[in-house]
Amino acid sequence: KSKKRGVVTVKVGAAGPVTGKVTIKSGKKIVGTGTIKNGVSRVTLAKLKKGNYKLVASFAGNGNITGSTAKVVKLKVTK
Repeated sequence: KSKKRGVVTVKVGAAGPVTGKVTIKSGKKIVGTGTIKNGVSRVTLAKLKKGNYKLVASFAGNGNITGSTAKVVKLKVTK
C-alpha cells in the first residue's frame, strides 16, 4: 500500500498580503485544511481511498478580504 498523501497548492489572488485559513472538501467531508501565508498554502490531503473525487477549496476570508470558493477540481486516486 502506498503511504503517500496528495498535496494541493491553494493561491488566493488579492491585492496586498493575504493570510487566513483554507479548507479542502470532497462533498461535505473536509479532506484538508491549511493556513495561507502571502497568498499561498500547501495542503496535505487526508488519506483517500481509491476512486474519483471532486475537491473544492474554500478561503474563509479575513478582516480585509471576503471569503471565496474555488471551482471544482477532479482528483483520481489510483493506489
